[in-house]
Amino acid sequence: MAAQKRPVKKQNARKPAVIKQKQPETNLDALELVIDQLRHAGRIERIDEAVVMAARALAAQVDDKPDNAALWREYRAAEQTLRGISTYADDAFTLLIDQLHAEN
Repeated sequence: MAAQKRPVKKQNARKPAVIKQKQPETNLDALELVIDQLRHAGRIERIDEAVVMAARALAAQVDDKPDNAALWREYRAAEQTLRGISTYADDAFTLLIDQLHAEN
């Protein structure tokens, strides 16, 4: 009588941990994710802290006053400036940031 082979069990086979990121609930939360990823990618440095602080302040204001279109416009410009994709070449925030970078 031939011996039957037993199936081989995997020892301590583990699936990689899946890290679920919490969905942002506010504009400030979403901006923090952007800032974190930009820092990780090396696209934000300490010299950019004024822009980061301005964007955070605007995000908090938009969260407090979501009906204010002017705040939304400035927040969007600040967030796009952080990511380096500003489409508002003539808005006051972008012009100010460009002048600050030109002085360095």
